[in-house]
Amino acid sequence: MQKLLLSVLFASVIAIPTVGQSNSRAELFGGYQFLHAGSFDGEGNSANTNGWNGSGTFNFTKYLG
Repeated sequence: MQKLLLSVLFASVIAIPTVGQSNSRAELFGGYQFLHAGSFDGEGNSANTNGWNGSGTFNFTKYLG
């Protein structure tokens, strides 16, 4: 757990300088999510859920998108 927390913290600190580097007029995003919920009824039954999402942004100005 400590290694995971340290890895996430390191990745966050490294990513900070890249925040102001985007100059694109449009941005697209697509993502996928999978969740395996373990035994939730005490009988060993479990559930899997899948999901996706997408979004798009057009940047009218540097500060408005």
